[in-house]
Amino acid sequence: MPTKTFPHLIAQVEAATAGLDDIQRKRMFGCDGFFAGDEIFALLWKTERIGVKITDAAAFERLMAAPGSEPWRAGPKAMAHWVLTPPSFHEDLAALEPWVRLAYGLAREAPTRSSSAAAKSTSSATPRSAKTSAAESSGPAKRASAAKGTAGAKGAAAAGARGAAGAKGAAATKGAAGAKRTAATKRAAAEPTAAKTTRATRR
Repeated sequence: MPTKTFPHLIAQVEAATAGLDDIQRKRMFGCDGFFAGDEIFALLWKTERIGVKITDAAAFERLMAAPGSEPWRAGPKAMAHWVLTPPSFHEDLAALEPWVRLAYGLAREAPTRSSSAAAKSTSSATPRSAKTSAAESSGPAKRASAAKGTAGAKGAAAAGARGAAGAKGAAATKGAAGAKRTAATKRAAAEPTAAKTTRATRR
């Protein structure tokens, strides 16, 4: 199905934007769109209407209040910020021009798609960089903590070994002392018996 063009409306928009910089006309959605750099600000819709994109809320309401203005709908959906100007503007350049130029100025103030993409890329990369820096800074601390833990474990093991050795030494000392006392006790018990035997032999 051939797309519609409206030469008289193209001429009207071009007249309304005379002297403005960096304006391009491109075909989109089967109609003519007018761009300020990368940002669209006006179009000629299939119903033979001039549409302008007004992102300022107060200005949008004023234009929508003008008799004959309508929201631009692509199918059942109303497109945000877009107004189809009254048909009377098609032949009234003085009425149309302020709104077309306002839409152009707002488009020029809008961030470009490339700038928005760069900003998103930077914001998404920053947390990863921060995480990397945090991981790098926490690495030495973790290694130092691990080294301290290892040294502490070795010290505890050494202390345990010394304690075990001490316990063994104490047990050995006690055992030797006990053996000595037992031997002394036996000798003491044996001496009276020996003395008795000697006296009996003498008699």
